[in-house]
Amino acid sequence: MTPGGLHLNVWLFVKLLGLALCLLLLVRGLRILLQIAPMSNARRRSLEQAFPMAELIVSILYLVAGVQLLFEGDPWLASIAVLGILFGGLWLARIALMDLLTGVFLRTNGSLVRGDWICVEGLEGQVSWLGTRALSVRTSSGDVVLIPYSRLAGQPMVRTTRSDGAHRHTFRLEGLPSGQDEPAAERIRHLAWLCHWSSAAQPPSVRRGPDDAYEVTVFALEPDRGLQIEAFVRKHLKR
Repeated sequence: MTPGGLHLNVWLFVKLLGLALCLLLLVRGLRILLQIAPMSNARRRSLEQAFPMAELIVSILYLVAGVQLLFEGDPWLASIAVLGILFGGLWLARIALMDLLTGVFLRTNGSLVRGDWICVEGLEGQVSWLGTRALSVRTSSGDVVLIPYSRLAGQPMVRTTRSDGAHRHTFRLEGLPSGQDEPAAERIRHLAWLCHWSSAAQPPSVRRGPDDAYEVTVFALEPDRGLQIEAFVRKHLKR
């Protein structure tokens, strides 16, 4: 026992080291289990996103247990140290906690659903995945952007919900012959509607941009079928 209530000896050091090794093996084993366990890719990605938060919680619990062992002769100092660790951990994890809590709120109250078309902070695209701390948005150019949920808090967001079983998908067509705007647009629209995954209640939209590229918006009957409609249109345009 040292002055100030700090309790140090070889046995205490061995216990702290053993506890640290056990927690390290536990975390490593959970990571391996996460990689080999049978589950969907979406669930695996969500768990991988949440894993750093779990590691932080385990680290805080280890520090709390260690402080209680070190100051077991002085409960008052132990309480102060534990509170300091807890508040410090919350401060370090404030961004991750904001992402997590905002995501829970948006998903549970139905503000965001997979397949919705959103526009936030100048970025427009379709929600393709809702994770634990972030969502994935596929833009009209085909890029996939990960947006932390905390960026949506307090920001205006335009949301186009799914209706009549239609899931919106937008893509661009470039390199088509110029000078035939209407025939080309009509052919694209006709091909998009011919695909059996297209919604009969929502007609495709074709718009020609200033760079002579066509922006095509189709409505699929199921999520992820928009890519098949896009492939169908591209395939038949080459003929």
